[in-house]
Amino acid sequence: VGMLVATLVALTATATPPHIVFCLVDDLGYNGVGFHNPDVKTPMIDALAAEGVRLEGFYTYKVCAPARASFLTGRFPFKLAATRSNFAYFWTLEGTNLSYTMFPKKLQAVGYATHMVGKWHQGFYAPEFLPTARGFDTYFGFLSGCEDHVSQDNCCAPCNVTEYGIGPVVDLYGNGVPALGWNGTNNGFTFTEHAVGLIRNHSAAAPNKPFFLYLALHNTHAPFEVPAVYASQFNYSVPLRTTWSGMVSMVDDTVRNVTTALKEADMWANVLWVMAGDNGSPTAGWGAAGTNAPLRGSKASNWEGGVHTFAFLAGGFLPQHTRGTVRSGPVHICDFYKTFVTLGGGDPVDSGGPSPQDSLDVSGYILGTDTASPRSVIVHDHFLTGATPPNSATGAIRVGDWKLLVGKQSFATWFGEFSPNATFNQSAAGVTACDDTPCLFNIAQDPSEHNDVASTQPAKVQELLAEFAKLNSEFHPGNPAGGDRPGYCAAAAKNQGFMVPWRSAPIAAETEPAEAYGDPMLMHGNEKDVASGESWLDAFVSGGARHV
Repeated sequence: VGMLVATLVALTATATPPHIVFCLVDDLGYNGVGFHNPDVKTPMIDALAAEGVRLEGFYTYKVCAPARASFLTGRFPFKLAATRSNFAYFWTLEGTNLSYTMFPKKLQAVGYATHMVGKWHQGFYAPEFLPTARGFDTYFGFLSGCEDHVSQDNCCAPCNVTEYGIGPVVDLYGNGVPALGWNGTNNGFTFTEHAVGLIRNHSAAAPNKPFFLYLALHNTHAPFEVPAVYASQFNYSVPLRTTWSGMVSMVDDTVRNVTTALKEADMWANVLWVMAGDNGSPTAGWGAAGTNAPLRGSKASNWEGGVHTFAFLAGGFLPQHTRGTVRSGPVHICDFYKTFVTLGGGDPVDSGGPSPQDSLDVSGYILGTDTASPRSVIVHDHFLTGATPPNSATGAIRVGDWKLLVGKQSFATWFGEFSPNATFNQSAAGVTACDDTPCLFNIAQDPSEHNDVASTQPAKVQELLAEFAKLNSEFHPGNPAGGDRPGYCAAAAKNQGFMVPWRSAPIAAETEPAEAYGDPMLMHGNEKDVASGESWLDAFVSGGARHV
């Protein structure tokens, strides 16, 4: 008790709020770090985790954009527009609801310098959706969800050369303008350089001002590319594994460089460093490479392999007695909203938008003043289908140690230490479970989801089904309002082929609840892809852009 009181007093007496650095790694699952997997070389990450606090009960969403929206808004992902399409086609008129106050704006209000480097993926068709309009003083990175790591050509089909004079669109943006001349270098180098520069400039210009950096790396997302200096460290029989392993090592080098810069700037003693994967590794389907072992499933699934990733805290702000410890209680990515704002001395409440906050302040738990996490419920997903109950929604919910999966669940298998591998069968991506009746697992006893106990725990199934059904009345976002590929391509053509916002103002605010929809990862629409002739729906069904 005395230690807990001392910690509380010390935190209360802190004259300067902590510098906060949140490093989010793209598509790096639970087994993608050395402290979970000895085959992976991440010595810097491992050392930080060893001297910090490992969050072994950390959860996020199954794909990129909704996870990031949840982090920034403090809402469960199922309430956010990104869950309808994953913002996968970059000419669509969509973005995270502007009525929500993203937490960096809360930090700005209490004097923080706020910066972002890397992958945005929260909409950009109008200037109001840009990072610098949503709470960041500066931004350098790419606006969409996927691009070539070296050329910065975005992953969507190119514009029509005959009509627009450009093919692939370059996605690299900085502080309101295209980052002309910065393309052509691997993002791993460029993003690290910018992060280090921000730290050095802050230390020189405003050493007493609290600092927040959101570093959203593109590694280890497809396409799989890495400089030879990293790939040469490995020699697997599967070349893709060699490349992917090199990308992970490049992440480790980024961490080494950024944390070294914080130490050299005399900031580390007051830094709260938080690092996590945004979702599980894609072990099957589009852009597959990685490992979530021993967990079941893949990115784009509600299995533990899709939503339970690595996370840890480090830095001098951590109380001494917490260092080298493990917290196994549940923490959701949305909880960082209230946690960071509370630690920064701001107002963590956001009453805007069509849905209330789900974020919980877990600062006491992660800093050692509370013995248990305040979170007991996680809604992994809740997708309205409009069918007759009890099949009116699909998804998954966890209450305490119990997890219920409702409706057909994809990627319902175990993919091993690396996938795809020499024995990989693409049909594994089509394995489903829970098709006709819900599945129930005790995650504390069975973290890899081998034993469905629904048949022996009917009362627990009904209990969780009742909680799941209550979510039907919660706000659910509608489908994208449509696309404007001609406007998108015309604007890029006017900006030397670089991606930019192309509408002067956003369309009507998202306030109406969803109607009935189909597969939660399908984008509905009828605009044809200029290059392939596929509709958005066709492309998603074929797997062409499902996991961006």
